[in-house]
Amino acid sequence: MSLPPQTISYATPSIDHRLYDIAARQKAIIYCILLQLIVIVGRFIAPPEIAVGLAVVGLIVQITAVVFIFRLAIVLQGTGMGIFLGILGLIPIIGLLVLLYLSSQATKRLKELNIKVGLMGADLNEVKTVAGIR
Repeated sequence: MSLPPQTISYATPSIDHRLYDIAARQKAIIYCILLQLIVIVGRFIAPPEIAVGLAVVGLIVQITAVVFIFRLAIVLQGTGMGIFLGILGLIPIIGLLVLLYLSSQATKRLKELNIKVGLMGADLNEVKTVAGIR
């Protein structure tokens, strides 16, 4: 008598790894929010010679933010919403609002699982412990 073949699912990560992904991507989004705010304020108070450099830094931060918007939105809300929010993230001020929205959604999801979330996100070591990841 032979055993039936076991199915292996490569497409769907376990809940434990999703929890860690949410926490890690939220932390990246929080850093993007902080950097975008610094660039916005810096462009107003910096001399014109430095403002051009800040614009380039702002563009790099915006592109990085779009990547993390897409990646976090996929885990939290699915692929379709990830694409939609990623496109919205390309619009300068709207992108900042999308970052804030996703950060609050991630905080809500982590707090539902009794993970303490501070100003700069959840402690990744605590998330690993809760999720049972080595």
